[in-house]
Amino acid sequence: MLQNGWLDYSDWKLVVLDFDLSTYRGARQKSVLAKESALGFLAPEQLEIERSSYSTRNAAVDSFGVGMTLLFLCGGIEPEAYAQRRPDFADFITDAVSKPKNSEWCSLPKRYARLILQATQDEQPRRWDLAQIILELRRLQQVHVGSDQPIDTDMLCEEVAARCPAIAVIYSWSADDDSVTVQRPGGLSLRMHGARENEKISITITWAATGVEERGSVAKYLPDRLQRSAGALRSGPWENVQDVQRRRDVVLTASLASDAARRRLDDAAKSLSKAIEALQF
Repeated sequence: MLQNGWLDYSDWKLVVLDFDLSTYRGARQKSVLAKESALGFLAPEQLEIERSSYSTRNAAVDSFGVGMTLLFLCGGIEPEAYAQRRPDFADFITDAVSKPKNSEWCSLPKRYARLILQATQDEQPRRWDLAQIILELRRLQQVHVGSDQPIDTDMLCEEVAARCPAIAVIYSWSADDDSVTVQRPGGLSLRMHGARENEKISITITWAATGVEERGSVAKYLPDRLQRSAGALRSGPWENVQDVQRRRDVVLTASLASDAARRRLDDAAKSLSKAIEALQF
């Protein structure tokens, strides 16, 4: 629709209207579905009007549409109807979403993929609401364009993981507590947490004997490996490096202030990678 369409074209304003907002007395609160439309962008409750228990007059319907639109924008793939029900949908999104051009931020593909996945949940109540989606998009835009504004600690935390060669491909992200977790073969695990309240990234690296190692080799080499691992962290920007060795396991902790992390992302990632590799038996 054109607002001020009767005036000079320089005064025109393009307005997008949601016709689904219109209703009438006695309406059943259901949508009208036109054939041959872009079905992949419609939420499942819009495709199953008679069978679905969810209302189509819910903002979660828009969340779904935004999510599928992001999939199209990021991957150039026009979604098919019920694409979110594919068993491999999460992997499909990950493969489709590539790193934005002219961006140095390595964690963007995974964050976009998670955003799309959360927005397009098949069950309406499980989808992110529009406020969450908009907030995350603004944060992703901020790091993509290289804004001078402060970057949230959780985003810095994941960016360190995405730049760390030892864990970049295998790390898992928990949105519940803004943490990176890694479980590598050989008894090594890592947890890296981006705490917004104190603007610090904290890491805990643990190595525990699995029972298949030679006892003598572990006793002989473990102290040196732990020292090398701690030294690798100290050579980078990490602070408060502490290491504890018990009988056949070690715990290594450290922290990094958000402002230091932003200035030295690559150094933080490389020193962390060296620390992890030092504890690989």
